[in-house]
Amino acid sequence: MITINNETHCLFEWCEIYKINYATLYSRLKEGMDIINAIITPVEKRSKVKTFTPTQKQQIKEILENENN
Repeated sequence: MITINNETHCLFEWCEIYKINYATLYSRLKEGMDIINAIITPVEKRSKVKTFTPTQKQQIKEILENENN
């Protein structure tokens, strides 16, 4: 059980409260972060990498070629 601000919960409950994935918490702890900061540090949102279809790639190529002419 872990206490933060006079509230005591198990690790899983803290993950739910702070909306942190358990794997993220585990990774932070493995990297040496202390337990409290590992729980309360907000998760950075990552943008998904966009992959283009071959047709989209061709359209982009044509647009760029037209801009250069």
